[in-house]
Amino acid sequence: METEDVEFSGAGVRLSATITMPGPASPSPGIVLIGGSGPSDRHNDGFFDLLRDHLVNAGVAVLAYDKRGAGRSSGDWATATVDDLAADAAAAVAALQARLQGTPGTVGVLGHSEGGWVALRLCARLATPRHLIINSCPAVSFAESEAYALTRAGAEPDQAATLIAQLTAAVQAGLEYQEGQRILATYEHEPWHPALAAEGFSLDAAAWSQLGAGTLRSRS
Repeated sequence: METEDVEFSGAGVRLSATITMPGPASPSPGIVLIGGSGPSDRHNDGFFDLLRDHLVNAGVAVLAYDKRGAGRSSGDWATATVDDLAADAAAAVAALQARLQGTPGTVGVLGHSEGGWVALRLCARLATPRHLIINSCPAVSFAESEAYALTRAGAEPDQAATLIAQLTAAVQAGLEYQEGQRILATYEHEPWHPALAAEGFSLDAAAWSQLGAGTLRSRS
């Protein structure tokens, strides 16, 4: 097993990654691991470490990278659209393909959670990896997945859908995050409202930017 830290250019950012090779003796197929939501780095909470070791032991070269704005990569993940992230993933595929000299067309991608959206967009628009694997990927739009998260906090499905629709309309209209806070405050007497903070649902400037980018993530 051989490990090499590399850097390459993504969509206006500089991405940092680790390539792990089974060994120098023979050509290997390759796979790029695309992390989930939030500031996911090349380890993805340890999941990618276990997955990397399994794949490398099976003879597959692995590139795992820090998402833009995470780890040693530049940029801002919170404001990135799925197209931005897909362009970053395409650069990762190219970086691993360049490392696998003499083995063209053998690099695929594995997208975990939000990374599944990214991997699908990559395959649909920017490149045709050798293979595509998605793991724990939402099968609905960004807005629908956020509405489902609210139902876990106790909101009725119709209330959750209405709240997300109101927030989405506000962010798409170019309003500031204070408008989102005002909308959220109209639900403060609902019994599920206190549980939102426990679920990590807050609306500061960073979260508002992420919501704005997220509304673009589910568009075709």
